[in-house]
Amino acid sequence: MATSKKISELTTATVLSGAELIPLVQSGETVQAQLSLLSALAPVQSVNGLTGPVILAAGDLSGYNSDIASIISSITAVSIRVDDVSAALTSTQVYFEALISVATSGGLSEAPVDGQIYGRGGGNWVPVSITALAADVGTVANSLTSVNTAITSINNVLTSMGVSRRPYNVVFDFGVTTLPQGDYARVSPAGVTFYVLPSCSNSQIAFNTSAFPTTIVSIPIMYPTSVTLGILLIGVSGTATWPAIATTSVAPGETFGVQTSVSSDPTLTGLVISFAGYYNP
Repeated sequence: MATSKKISELTTATVLSGAELIPLVQSGETVQAQLSLLSALAPVQSVNGLTGPVILAAGDLSGYNSDIASIISSITAVSIRVDDVSAALTSTQVYFEALISVATSGGLSEAPVDGQIYGRGGGNWVPVSITALAADVGTVANSLTSVNTAITSINNVLTSMGVSRRPYNVVFDFGVTTLPQGDYARVSPAGVTFYVLPSCSNSQIAFNTSAFPTTIVSIPIMYPTSVTLGILLIGVSGTATWPAIATTSVAPGETFGVQTSVSSDPTLTGLVISFAGYYNP
């Protein structure tokens, strides 16, 4: 019977071929296996022909240099694009900051925020009543236009007739309040015969306020009081449609007038009607 020896007492093996047998325990049973089978489970033995402790240098990856160069190139390109975008954003920011700086330096201050409309006056903001200004300008312009047109037209008529007659407008002003339905405004010329031209374009309507009717209002033109010469129609926008009636003469003591319809719109206020005409001196 062979005598058991300690491992330290065994003869030293020569160069290993991998075919040597080694004992090991597997699933509770002692079995044998070739030494070469351990290579699959052993650490790296060599890299690119190198043995012993493996230390990689750049030259050891010569076969992969082109791939690595391509990767590095891609990363560099991405880096350049990111840098370009960053530079563009910075440039844009600087540009707009410069514009804002120019616009705000030494510019106009904001007008007061108090519900009023302001304009520049003497280097300062001053309140401007646009509504009042527009109303005044409109009233003056309408009045001047009406007067000038009436005078020009009547003078042309008188000149063509070869007679000297004085232009004269008959004005019916119902006041600034709501028109009374059925109210009759009239005039009786004293001392002269008045010739009224109700169908002439020189006749005008105006409003003391901007309260136009919500429906068409009909205004009868009366002469004498029992005879309707024509109907003046006033639209919802304040426009007028004049009746085409002939020239009417109103002798002293006779009455010429207008009467609001009993069905007139109660929202209509401040109506003023002017009829162009003339009289003999």
